[in-house]
Amino acid sequence: MEPLTILALFLFFTGLVIEYYFARKERLANSFDQTDVLNNVILGGLTFVFKMIFIKGSVLAAFVYFHQFALFDIGNQWWAWVLLFLLNDLLFYFFHRWSHEIRILWASHSVHHSSELFNLSTSIRGCFIIMLYRFAMWFPLAAIGFDPVQILLMDSIAFYYQFPIHTNTMRSWGILEYVLNTPSHHRVHHASNPQYLDKNYGAVLILWDKLFGTFAKEEEPVVFGLTTNIQTKHPLKVAFFEWVAMCSELIRARSGEEVFHILFAKPGWKKEAKTYDQNKDVRLPDHEIT
Repeated sequence: MEPLTILALFLFFTGLVIEYYFARKERLANSFDQTDVLNNVILGGLTFVFKMIFIKGSVLAAFVYFHQFALFDIGNQWWAWVLLFLLNDLLFYFFHRWSHEIRILWASHSVHHSSELFNLSTSIRGCFIIMLYRFAMWFPLAAIGFDPVQILLMDSIAFYYQFPIHTNTMRSWGILEYVLNTPSHHRVHHASNPQYLDKNYGAVLILWDKLFGTFAKEEEPVVFGLTTNIQTKHPLKVAFFEWVAMCSELIRARSGEEVFHILFAKPGWKKEAKTYDQNKDVRLPDHEIT
């Protein structure tokens, strides 16, 4: 897996330079800003280091632990890799979807959506806290009988696939748009336009979104960012802005029910109405939740 990581880093920085050239050539104003790119690299670097030092070994150990109770001896046959690919992609879909629908998960994932620009560096923008719980959903794969190293490898492949779809310079992948998650589909996912909110969760395949009713096609121009954008470029403030907002609400909470909704309801839950504002499916502003 280390050669794969090294190759991914090389392709990342090479691709970023190439994308920057074409973005300037095509005058794509909502693609690049030096401060934003630096922010993305810092946040991605923090996550990478945290994962390598504190998470990678413990996750593999946990997979090995669950694998000793495996229901089946799946082995290394070709069909096992196909099945693992599909299951990994399906798990990612639901983990990603829940990260938008459950506030405490959104607290970390919102960092990835907080940039008002969209380029290859956006792919690594994130909050390292997500690494503490992300792989919990993948433990059942080891218990079913998939090899722990295979699981991590397949998840890494799916993760690296998402790097090239974070771009504003490629408009369409043609017939592949029907099956794969593409730059066009993922631009929709990063949009704050009302009709695009909470759409296109897939990792490699877009089929799960079409199956579960969360697919939206890119039609009108995309406005990137959150429904209410944060006014800071400081990487640590970016990493924890939603955690701070959520914790401040918890301090003011006056009942266990309110605490539960702050933590586990959808982003935008309103204390007075005790409901989620479904008006045209527009999430309430992230920093104006009362």
